[in-house]
Amino acid sequence: MLNISVSSLSNYELGLTPVPTDVVVRMADLYGAPELEACYCKNDCPIGRRKNIATQIRGIEQITCSLLNHADDDTLHEIKKELLSIASDGKLDPGEEESLRTVVTKLSEFADDVMELRMYLKKYGGMKDGTC
Repeated sequence: MLNISVSSLSNYELGLTPVPTDVVVRMADLYGAPELEACYCKNDCPIGRRKNIATQIRGIEQITCSLLNHADDDTLHEIKKELLSIASDGKLDPGEEESLRTVVTKLSEFADDVMELRMYLKKYGGMKDGTC
């Protein structure tokens, strides 16, 4: 199944030995737990530690409410108008930096919800990679 020894698995679970990436992937697939990959990325990968990665999967109702809250028509319209205003001259002016940060924050919240929805689909929908 995992092709590792019992002692290696024990050392991984006790935190005595770092889990190799390929073992994390096999464990996530075998256990049907995509959140294992997310936890690895967020906690053990130097690049992933810099990212905001969901490591738990909420219920479908919580994910949906959060997603729809972050993607309501008014918010998306504001983001669209702000991005067009910032990008229309082809450059980022110093006074536009904070506005762009706000836009990126709002889009990141939406992206986080989509990532969590993909993990949910992978775990409960039987899709190998959380896509269709």
